[in-house]
Amino acid sequence: MEEMSVAIPEIATNTAMASTMTGEAVNSAKNSSTKVNNLGKAAREISKVINSVNEIVSAIAVAVEESKHTTQHSKFLLAALQRLPCSGDRLYQHPGQRTH
Repeated sequence: MEEMSVAIPEIATNTAMASTMTGEAVNSAKNSSTKVNNLGKAAREISKVINSVNEIVSAIAVAVEESKHTTQHSKFLLAALQRLPCSGDRLYQHPGQRTH
């Protein structure tokens, strides 16, 4: 009987400690869950920013390609104009044409 009277308070103490530890574990799990949810939200926001940056980069790439084509077209037109018969800054006039 004496052993039981010594064991009961020890069991009560151990039970209280286990209850405290369980409560701390539950709080820690809740905090971890909140942090993981916040990280998920942040990841979604980062993904939106990355998608926006990709759209901008794609638009710039299209503009660069269009600029290349415009530059090539301009070079072609300039070369064609340079092949035209010119006198100074006026185009060559055939005999009998009037100057405007």
